[in-house]
Order: sequence, then structure tokens, then C-alpha cells
Amino acid sequence: MAERQTGSALFYGDAVTATGSTQLYPVGTRREEEGKTYRYVEFEQGAITALANGLCGFKSGGLPGVDHWVVTMDISASNQDLVAGKLTAVIADGEFGWIQTQGPATLIGTSGAGAIGDLLSWKNDDTGAAEALSGATQRPAAVCIKAGSGAAVYGILILQ
Repeated sequence: MAERQTGSALFYGDAVTATGSTQLYPVGTRREEEGKTYRYVEFEQGAITALANGLCGFKSGGLPGVDHWVVTMDISASNQDLVAGKLTAVIADGEFGWIQTQGPATLIGTSGAGAIGDLLSWKNDDTGAAEALSGATQRPAAVCIKAGSGAAVYGILILQ
């Protein structure tokens, strides 16, 4: 469904967890809902299958402004350390969906991924996990607001 403009409010005909092979909106469309910001993207699987709540990066080799919102979880095929956001659902290869770019979020974490207040970045592997910022070349993706147990960490995304 396409968006409908009524007055100054913009209504979307799908959930932020909706995915599909049909492009419903221009890639890069920004959506704000319940204190969170989302972007509509095309997912390119590469060697890694999508995981809900996993961090994803911008596909490398894309053309700025053209392929800007083509994302992947395959860190070797991305502009490493340039986190695009977190997947709100599993998006199949070549399909479309929403990623969250700002606001409170549950992220895939690693054991001891971060303490409250730590900056979190994309772990340099293909798990989509967040980890405490450790290198000068890493760019922060979120601020840890609650240390997770097991495979979860809770943060506030601070991306676009």
C-alpha cells in the first residue's frame, strides 16, 4: 500500500515489521512512529541471511543517492563500521522492508555486550550483533541503556 497524505499526518498501510518483494515506497523513505525512526530499504543477503534485531550496514560499492538504502548483514560486503540500522524483521534477499535507525531498540548482543552508557557498534563479524565500541575506526550505532542477558542488549539507536 502506498502512503496517504491527509492534512499534515502521514499514514502508512503496513507495519514496520512488514517485508515483501514488491517495493511499496521509495527506498530511503523515513517513517516516525512511537518515538522511533525507520527507513525503508532493500536488503541484499550476500553470504549472510537476515536476522531480526540484527544490525546491518550499507552495501559497499553502491552509488550514493541511488543505492544508499541497499543494506546487508554481510559485513565483508558492506561499508564496514557504517551501520545503517537494525532489521525490524527478517527480510529475504532482494526484498524490501523497514530498518530502525533511531530510538529505543532491542539488539542482538554478545555476552557482556555493554554496560549502561557504553557506546555500541556493529561487531566485526556476520552475526549482526552489537558490542561495546572498542576501536578508533568503529562508529557508534547506539548507546547501551540496559545490559542484556544472553543474546540481547538494549540500546538507543543514534543513526540517521
